[in-house]
Amino acid sequence: MKHLFTSFALLLTISIHAQTTSDFESLTLQPSSVWQASAGSEPGFSDGNIYFPSFWDTSFGGYWWGGFVYSNMTDSVTSGYLNPFSAKAAKGFNASSNYAVNNGSHYFTLTGDATGKQLNGAFITNNTYTFNSMRDGDAFGKKFGGETGNDEDYLRVLFCGFNAGEATDTVIAYLADLRNADNSQDYMLDEWTWVDFTALGNVDSVAFYFESSDQGKGGINTPAYFCIDNVTTADSPQSISALVSNLQVDFSPNPANGTVNVETIENHSTVTISDMNGRKLKSIQPSAGMHAIEVTDLANGVYCIQQISEKGIFASRLVISH
Repeated sequence: MKHLFTSFALLLTISIHAQTTSDFESLTLQPSSVWQASAGSEPGFSDGNIYFPSFWDTSFGGYWWGGFVYSNMTDSVTSGYLNPFSAKAAKGFNASSNYAVNNGSHYFTLTGDATGKQLNGAFITNNTYTFNSMRDGDAFGKKFGGETGNDEDYLRVLFCGFNAGEATDTVIAYLADLRNADNSQDYMLDEWTWVDFTALGNVDSVAFYFESSDQGKGGINTPAYFCIDNVTTADSPQSISALVSNLQVDFSPNPANGTVNVETIENHSTVTISDMNGRKLKSIQPSAGMHAIEVTDLANGVYCIQQISEKGIFASRLVISH
């Protein structure tokens, strides 16, 4: 099963700027170790033009309770809360050593020349603790899909942009999505997957929080962790080339009136139209070529249209205006 991502606010428009990448490789770590805030340490760390806060509770001897750490741990097997700092991919993006891990609903801030400007995107994946908890179930969270595999479970992170205290837009990235009628399309991320943040516009900070189908009285039961790497503040010619070379689909016209034309070179893919709450309203499985989706029955508004294939998920905002 290919593991993919979705972003309801993803835009496939591209502009050229200088790029700053936070890849954490300049941060020093011993082998198989992690940096986390502690008594007397800085309450976070910087890399590139981004500051990643970390939160330390001084009561009862003190402990790290949320925010970001950076890690090079590679244990993609061991289940349980004692293994929270390993990426399920067992490495950083592009087989690098270091990456960051977040626990809880927090934020990061842009600094230096990046402040108040566009944030390009980042690669994310599950950590081992969260992935194995969703896969198997544990004392805290349910097994995603249930015993039949038909439970419509999900775990997602909502990234909310802010600039000078004003909200800009929100990008939704799924760490797991088992809501598909066809279970072969269900996934839990165990690979590094790009999330496009350009829809957030110009920002000086990004807040985020988790949502899960597995809810309890105290909030979500699913472990609220994700791993992040190669956070970039803008596009560069190299990143543009890589993105365009992977683009396998075109949606037009946009805005749409009666139909949306889908042109793809993929023979095995699924194209869906969803509302901004993630409800799937239309779905086709086109072969390579041009196909039309009837949208006259959809109300005027903004939707997400996306293609899921072996090469990834390619998505765009779709405006319907009759």
